[in-house]
Amino acid sequence: MDKVAQLEALSRQLSTAIQTLAVELLACLRWLSEFQILACIPLQSSVPIRDVATLAGIRDQDHLNQVIRMVATNGFLQVEEPQGSMVSHTPLSAQFVTNQSYVDAVMFLSEAQLPSAMKMVEATQRSTEAGGPPALREHAYNLALGTKTPFHVARQETPRLARRFTAYLDHSAGMYAVEEVADMLCRLNWSNLTNSCVVEVSTKQFTKPDPASVGAASTALAQYLAKRYQGLRLVVQTTKPVPPTEVAPPAAEPGLMLDPEHATSGNSQLGPGPGPGPGQAGPIEFGLGSRILVMDRPAAPSQHQPVTDAAVYILHTDSIAPAAVLCQLRVHLGILRANGSLMLVLTSRSLPEPGVLVNPEVEAVARARGLSMQQLAGEKEWELVDLISAIESVGDDQGKLVITERLRHRDDVIVALAVKYQELLDVAV
Repeated sequence: MDKVAQLEALSRQLSTAIQTLAVELLACLRWLSEFQILACIPLQSSVPIRDVATLAGIRDQDHLNQVIRMVATNGFLQVEEPQGSMVSHTPLSAQFVTNQSYVDAVMFLSEAQLPSAMKMVEATQRSTEAGGPPALREHAYNLALGTKTPFHVARQETPRLARRFTAYLDHSAGMYAVEEVADMLCRLNWSNLTNSCVVEVSTKQFTKPDPASVGAASTALAQYLAKRYQGLRLVVQTTKPVPPTEVAPPAAEPGLMLDPEHATSGNSQLGPGPGPGPGQAGPIEFGLGSRILVMDRPAAPSQHQPVTDAAVYILHTDSIAPAAVLCQLRVHLGILRANGSLMLVLTSRSLPEPGVLVNPEVEAVARARGLSMQQLAGEKEWELVDLISAIESVGDDQGKLVITERLRHRDDVIVALAVKYQELLDVAV
């Protein structure tokens, strides 16, 4: 192909890309959601557009008609022709009526993520001019919304923002549902864990349970494992910050299941024990034969792991906080060293190796999510190769952590890493 033909082909590609930008579509979806238009359309039949306008309180029926016709070109709603005065749901648009999380995802994209992306230039210019530590810089999110409140603080203080961010991660950011993560974890050999304890740990450091975490902030994964493996007892640890002046308690004695500060019982059966003391929230027991226990665990770097006789530790890494991940790995290093058969499993929101995945769209979604977190909070997600390197850098004079298995989703993305402690002699061999 000669140069002229190549330039013409490139021009057509650029024109197509510009024409198919989803900004207008996203704006229309937000408009339909904000004015509850979709709820005014029956799920199983058509309705006159003028009736929808009246029911939704939209005075400009022509505007409503334009919005409906715009989204209909993408299979969202259907306009009955030739009269063009009736509208009905398609299977796609009906999902936005029956599942609120889809609406939440659209609202987050249109009200937070897209405006932040559009301020990326200004954020870079401000960062270059101001200098100073990244934590004190204004990010694209702050510039777009005209606020000095950091994104993560805002979503902790605003339940609606937190809920919408969760929906965004679930539906638009290439994240995996709890069931999918659990299915991948079940590829490990759990059948040998009879009457064993599994600890689920979160590295996220929020003052309230993080609603955007599929990890240890909820018991969904623990309940899935408990139902599937009747012999397992599970401890779900939520992480909370501690004041700088608080002194960490001494390390747990060998053989002690839970230290007195955190446990309902001092034995390894996780049975009912004395209630929490003054000022203590105490752990919470759930169903499934009381085989699931939830406990708070302070997030100070010097805090030890109070559960010392578990067979598996599931660590939900905060992929945008490398220091927290390395801290938790070092906290568990001694426990893994004491028993070579123990296993630590890390679930991570890492970015795939460039060009490795068969489907480039999967990588594109992950890269978009990573860039989005940079725009929202100035945070950088782990590159998978960096995460693996960080894990294998943790060790002592006797051995180090090594990756024994990589658990992949069906789209070939590595979602979890199985880690064990290996003595230096074994490593050398």
